Amino acid sequence: MDKDTLLELIHTTEMINNETVLRFMKRFDGKLNISQIMVLYLLRKNGASMPSKISKSLGYTTGAMTGISDRLIKDGYVVKKTSPEDRRAVLLDITDSGIKLLDDAREHGQKISEEIFSILSDEEVRQYTEIQKKILDYYEANE
Repeated sequence: MDKDTLLELIHTTEMINNETVLRFMKRFDGKLNISQIMVLYLLRKNGASMPSKISKSLGYTTGAMTGISDRLIKDGYVVKKTSPEDRRAVLLDITDSGIKLLDDAREHGQKISEEIFSILSDEEVRQYTEIQKKILDYYEANE
């Protein structure tokens, strides 16, 4: 692949991601940002977790994670808990309000995905998904 093609691919990918996030945030009324929603998603998926583990999983700095968790706690979407294994350790856990908000976010995300992918055939969606998975697998294998 030549340099121009690579740069165009990176730019196009970034533009698609940015536009998708902007459309999502517009429909979701700005209740939370994508970073906060991703934290809620991981808490729902994995259960109560240490903030450091969440920040590492998402590639956030500890400072960014502190700001995100403070906002989620303030808004009642997350609570702090003491770890049963180590009383000095703090865990974050999603609340019922956080679960409801995450469900709303998923619904909005699904509508946006349906709009975006309606221009593609089923085969094109399958190919697009396979290509993205292949790239992600490469990244995970070569960290």
